[in-house]
Amino acid sequence: MSEDTIITLPNNLIPNKTRLRDPSGFTGTLLYLGPVASAKSSTEIYAGIAWDDVTRGKHDGSVICRRTNQIVRHFKCGPTQGSFLRLNKVDTGVELTPELMRGRYVEPDAELVAPGNLLPHVAKTSGGRDKPIEFWGELKIRNRQQLEVVEDISLRMLGIARPCGDKEKAGMEEFRHLKGIDLAANLLCDWEDVLEILRQFPLLENVSLASNRINDLVSAREGEFSLIRSLNLNNCNIGSFRTIQLLGKSMPKLEELCVAHCDLSDIGACNSECSTDDEDDKPSALAEVFQNLVLLDASDCQLTSWEKQILQLHQLPKLESLILNDNKINVIELLEYNSGEAEPGALQSFEGAIFPALTSLQLAGTSISSWASIDSLDNLPSLRSLRLRNTPLTNTLGVGEVRSTVIARLSRIEYFNASPITDRERLEAERRYV
Repeated sequence: MSEDTIITLPNNLIPNKTRLRDPSGFTGTLLYLGPVASAKSSTEIYAGIAWDDVTRGKHDGSVICRRTNQIVRHFKCGPTQGSFLRLNKVDTGVELTPELMRGRYVEPDAELVAPGNLLPHVAKTSGGRDKPIEFWGELKIRNRQQLEVVEDISLRMLGIARPCGDKEKAGMEEFRHLKGIDLAANLLCDWEDVLEILRQFPLLENVSLASNRINDLVSAREGEFSLIRSLNLNNCNIGSFRTIQLLGKSMPKLEELCVAHCDLSDIGACNSECSTDDEDDKPSALAEVFQNLVLLDASDCQLTSWEKQILQLHQLPKLESLILNDNKINVIELLEYNSGEAEPGALQSFEGAIFPALTSLQLAGTSISSWASIDSLDNLPSLRSLRLRNTPLTNTLGVGEVRSTVIARLSRIEYFNASPITDRERLEAERRYV
């Protein structure tokens, strides 16, 4: 390629951000945009993609240069995760339009699937005869599924990447009554687009954005989504707890928050830098932001320290269920916290009860290796349910032995690994333990 050659790159494709899909429905992230060293043409532009399915591609982002016969790396991914696509085969998804939403449901006067209550299929009897398959209540079901009636809608895996244009916004008015929307596994990759979509549904209470690689939020308006109670952000490629704080600030009534498979390892630093200023782009203290949070799923969130990370959540007043599965937490230290001064070298002292409302704790897949950590949990005043399996502590023991020992050590729990504990079981466990 000549040094004087000018290559024009499309401005709607942004490496490390734009999400793409292929005709088979596989999705991935654009990591490279430009010429490829192994291509016949040195000026043709290709899109380098890392597929979400790590077996979908053919390489790791590197190729053999056609001119030098040397390895050239254009991007980095798993060994069979990468592909190069010509731009005419790149699909960046669709807008969330009124037509797309209406297309999810059948019109009331559309042709019946089962006229006369009979489907156009048959089943074979044991005698080899054809038996008609009946379908009753089709019209009744159809009437209950009309968009003007339903309050929750699923828009999963439709390739939605952005809100509709200004010309079609008026058509979205008919969906303003919706209270729940599932946008999981689409191609959303920009928080501005996501927030613009949410603004079109002012009555939303339940939102799922799971498996959209949206990354991190820069700013949010305080109290903008005042009705949202449930938010699912599992596997959204969030890399900072600051994003969670900003979202909490914009959703003051949030009760359930799922952020599994994100990176929240900076929770300690973010919480210590909290500000109570009124500026929209600054988070507030956790106890102020998440006053109504009841459930938090932080599974596989790169959390390793109970003292420096998990204890940042200790004053959430209504937190009842905390899911910490698959985090490399190896030690749990809980003392009887009070307002007195801590001794030198001791754990930080907190005002009031620690995790005052916590009734359920899940620690499956963690790195806990000592019974002293389990003993510490008896200092949680409201703890009634514990999930503990696939840890160094439990992997060398039998299921029955683990269960009996945990029951004997934790005097107030009523459920262990989702199974209720009977009075007789507790009595026998405590006798054996003594």
